[in-house]
Amino acid sequence: MKPRPRKPPPVAAPVTIERIGSEGDGIAHLTDGTPVYVRLTLPGEVVSIDLERPRGAGWVARAASIDAPAAQRVPAPCGAFGQCGGCVLQHWADSGYRDWKCGLLAAALRRAGFDQTPDIAYVPGLPGERRRMDFAVRRDRGQIVLGLHAAGSTEVVDLHDCLVLHPALAALLDPLRPAVCGLGAIRREASLVVNLLDAGPDVLLRTDAPLSRADRAALIEVAAMRGAPRLSWALGSTTPEPLCQFRPAATVLSGVEVRPPPGAFLQATRE
Repeated sequence: MKPRPRKPPPVAAPVTIERIGSEGDGIAHLTDGTPVYVRLTLPGEVVSIDLERPRGAGWVARAASIDAPAAQRVPAPCGAFGQCGGCVLQHWADSGYRDWKCGLLAAALRRAGFDQTPDIAYVPGLPGERRRMDFAVRRDRGQIVLGLHAAGSTEVVDLHDCLVLHPALAALLDPLRPAVCGLGAIRREASLVVNLLDAGPDVLLRTDAPLSRADRAALIEVAAMRGAPRLSWALGSTTPEPLCQFRPAATVLSGVEVRPPPGAFLQATRE
């Protein structure tokens, strides 16, 4: 028997955002103490909300209006902010964001038993410096949508540019779109992980159907034209296999050359 859906508690008045959680949501409480998580808000703001769905013991909510904005609220520099789920706090002035980010690390250290934490240096990730991106790919009525997932959704926001992405990776967006559109290996959806190594953009494509010989040839041609040191492929969550490698897929970390596997985690920026 399916559980009966939980009835939303009444919202008698606007809520006050108390703090920003680890995922970038503003956290507040209803009058009965129920926690609510509200995207695109800031500490101290008074917000009228619409409850959307349960989350643990609380609710995910949408900010219907910002009734009393915080002094640290600033215009987001990216036109896709709020729709694209890649960035969550572009509306927060830099000083508040830095304190929150350093506070996350300090809290994690305290939970691990380190009561005395040193001063934490902050290394900002500036626009145009991000060297890793996990793109979502969706086939929609014969066309390919390539970008990032919308916030809290499986829908894909089609991107042709990205403020935070390194120019070498942003330049791949439009050339890759027609290339993946012709692949029979993408029936409904795929993902495209690109790491910018010192050797160039290292690409891992995961599809929901096997590659044909024509698919393989097309991908190898694109990799050669875009200067990729390596292009790898995997069916779903299986182990990737290299389709082509023109030179070592290498990068230097603290003076040591390493050759990461396809799709490996890299810190977002070189710094």
